[in-house]
Amino acid sequence: MTTATETKSRILYGLRIGSKIMWFVYILLCQDGSYYTGSTNNIKKRFKDHVEGRGARYTKSHKPEKIIYQKEFSTRSEALKREAEIKRLPKTKKNALVLKNSKA
Repeated sequence: MTTATETKSRILYGLRIGSKIMWFVYILLCQDGSYYTGSTNNIKKRFKDHVEGRGARYTKSHKPEKIIYQKEFSTRSEALKREAEIKRLPKTKKNALVLKNSKA
C-alpha cells in the first residue's frame, strides 16, 4: 500500500529509476495536425491519460495521435523551463525540433 508521503514524493519529485529521478518534456501530434507540449514524470501514463480524455483540456478537443518528441531531464525545474521554451516557439521551429530529434 502506498502512503500519502510516498504518493506526494512521486508527484513532486518524479519517477525514480534506481536512485535517479526522471522528468520528461514531450510534444504530442494531434489528429488535427496541432501540437501539444507538456511535461511529466511518467510519459507512458500521461500519454494514456491524454488519449482517454483525462489529460489536459486541450487534448480533450484535439485528440492526440502519438508522441513525436520527448526529452529527459534530471529535475522537474529543468523540464518545466524547457516546456515553457518550447511552448513559446513558432510551429516552424517546433517542426525543426521534432525533425532533429527523429534523426538523432
